[in-house]
Amino acid sequence: MLHYFIAYILMPKHSNHYQINDTEMQIIYAVKKKLQGNWAYVIMHHMFHQKKLSYARLVTKIIQFCQINLHGESRFKMIAKEHEINIWASNKNLEIFKDKDGIFKHKEVVSYAATLLPEGSVSNEILYEKMHSIENLFRTGFRDRHLEIANIKQNQNLEDSG
Repeated sequence: MLHYFIAYILMPKHSNHYQINDTEMQIIYAVKKKLQGNWAYVIMHHMFHQKKLSYARLVTKIIQFCQINLHGESRFKMIAKEHEINIWASNKNLEIFKDKDGIFKHKEVVSYAATLLPEGSVSNEILYEKMHSIENLFRTGFRDRHLEIANIKQNQNLEDSG
């Protein structure tokens, strides 16, 4: 579900919602590990690399709030019915349906055979594991340095008192 939120809401893309790209994998990692990130930069970077403006309504509201003059700019009216985000459309896009008992369920995704990676490339799983191991290396390194400093301070206190 986290990937669906990223692919449809946070960093919407116009195709291939099921494949996780490297940026999405890094965002998932950051969210799962509760790491702080510069979300404004991430969204701005995403906007610059899109062929279509993904956040048209949000940007329009910001421009209106800042009272920026758009006289002479091309525009079109967004009809609410065509552009609204409703429960039916969200459930359809996320492949959520209501069964005969009225219980919401997620459509089972058929797993395909693993795709072969070109020689020298790295899968998202390997990338995630590497990021996790680097994080653990930093944590243990900082813990070890902290213990060394604590031992030095303790030895200095013993020398000063003795």
